[in-house]
Amino acid sequence: FALESQPAAFLAIFSLVICWWLFTQIPLHITGLIGVSLCVALGVSNPAEVYAPLMDPIIILFLGGFLMAKAMEEVGLDRKLAEAILQIKWIK
Repeated sequence: FALESQPAAFLAIFSLVICWWLFTQIPLHITGLIGVSLCVALGVSNPAEVYAPLMDPIIILFLGGFLMAKAMEEVGLDRKLAEAILQIKWIK
């Protein structure tokens, strides 16, 4: 039986992503992004519909928090902040 072009493209992308996940040829997070991006590039769906679950406000909030924490760690601000808090007399 023959599929239309969009379902066939989606099935090909889905199969490729599943194979990459099973055999871990590419890291899982990169594989997921490649699969979503291929859906947009091959016209399976529009970008707003495909990227909507990735751009949920809670996801962006967590991502921003993790990026700020990593930046604080790189600069050493996390240790300085912890030491400053521990220097307060009523904390001890």
